[in-house]
Formats: sequence, structure tokens, C-alpha cells
Amino acid sequence: MRDRINIPCKKRYKLKAQVEGNVIIYVLGAFIASLILIFGYVAINNFIGVQDDILIINFKQDLSRDIDSLSTQYGSVRKVDFDLPSELDEVCFIVSGRDGNGAGASVGNAEEHSLLSYLSRITPSVKNNVYVFGGGKINNVFHVNKLSLDSPIECKSVRNGVLTLSLEAKGRAGVNIQ
Repeated sequence: MRDRINIPCKKRYKLKAQVEGNVIIYVLGAFIASLILIFGYVAINNFIGVQDDILIINFKQDLSRDIDSLSTQYGSVRKVDFDLPSELDEVCFIVSGRDGNGAGASVGNAEEHSLLSYLSRITPSVKNNVYVFGGGKINNVFHVNKLSLDSPIECKSVRNGVLTLSLEAKGRAGVNIQ
């Protein structure tokens, strides 16, 4: 009879211990699941950032390649679309002091970008001639050879992550962006 009384008591103790053990397992499982979600979120954001960097690099290379190939075909006009990150607003092109007269920045839409206005007036030692804007700041700057413009500064809007340019070959003067 004594064995029968002790058996139910042992079962009660096991049930209590199992409930406490399950709580620890649930908490540990929730912690691991949250770590996996956080890692996934960070990884996806990194992939998006890398994708945007790749789009900018492709834009630099494609623009340079298109200008180089078109520069030998005097009078040719080509309309080109470039894929850019969607957070970019516009791309501005500068030709500063190349003709020796240091053309003022009052021509075109230079007033909209005081930094570009300043850069268009300084000495020809400024090598960068392509400025990529997004979120009210300059996101990227680089140089493209054989670039010519009708005005010292030309800015083009990026719409839905696509920049559309019309390139016209001007012979030795380079390629004009319209």
C-alpha cells in the first residue's frame, strides 16, 4: 500500500519539473528565434546596400564606356537609360574652366546647388565632373573623360531609379550630355 501512495507523489513532482523545464525551453526558443530574425534583417539590409553600390559602379562604367564609344562618331546621338538606386534624386555634370574663361555658374540650374556653383568657378584642378545626389546630399563623385556640356552645369533627374541621358558626339570636344 505504501508503494501505491508514493507513486502518485513521484508523478506530481515530475509534472512540476517538466513544466518548469518547458518554460526554460520556450524562453530559449524565443531567444534563438529573435536572434535568427535580427540576423536575417541585418543580412537583407547589407544585401540591399551592396546592390546599391553595384548599381553606382555599373553606372560609372557604363557612362564612361558609352561616352568613349560615342566620342569617335561625330554627330551621332544616342539615348541611354542607366539604372540607379531608387533613393537618388539627380545626377549633375560639371565642366569647369576647361575653356579657360572660368564660366560663371549663373548659367543653367547651378543656383540650386551652391556646392556645384562653387566648384564650377574654381580652377581646372577639379577632376570630378559627375556628382550623384540623393536625400539632399552628394552620394557619389567621379570623373568621366571626354565629357562636354552646353552650360557649365547640367543636372538630370532620376525617376524611379532610372536616369535617361541623351548623348551627342561633338568630335574632339567630347560627348555632350543633353
